[in-house]
Amino acid sequence: MPSYVLTKFFVNVVSSVGVTKVINDVLKNNTVAVTATQKALVNVGGFVLGSMIVEHACDHVNTQIDELIKWHEQRKETEVIPAK
Repeated sequence: MPSYVLTKFFVNVVSSVGVTKVINDVLKNNTVAVTATQKALVNVGGFVLGSMIVEHACDHVNTQIDELIKWHEQRKETEVIPAK
């Protein structure tokens, strides 16, 4: 297994946790749910919104990692090794 697969996994986990924390804090500080129905709606909406944002964030992070790996591979191919 290439090492970048593990890197992608950990970066996705960290970004997912970060996005989830931000969404939860925004909802907690900007909504006033009085009834149980309102609380359920806010929680479900937060889950759906958070899932959408996390998916987009992970796609973005994976694209950035792929571009970095491609750049690194190209750099290795064109690197000149000095003669001794």
